[in-house]
Amino acid sequence: MKAGRAEDRTAERIVADARTSAEHGVRAVRREAQAWTIAVAGIQLAITLVLGVGAWRVPVSGINHSRLTESLRFDQLSH
Repeated sequence: MKAGRAEDRTAERIVADARTSAEHGVRAVRREAQAWTIAVAGIQLAITLVLGVGAWRVPVSGINHSRLTESLRFDQLSH
């Protein structure tokens, strides 16, 4: 009889640990999703800024389209 109770307690402990582990897993996945969302938004913002600065440089500095394209390619290759 004592062995049966011990097995029951062990089984309950295993189930409780599994639930706790599942909760931590869900939290980790949510944080990872948030991190990726922020990272992708940052990348999109950086691309928008590069294109915006390039578009601003065309009329201000009088550079032509081919020079702008060359500059963007150089920037892309240097990073």
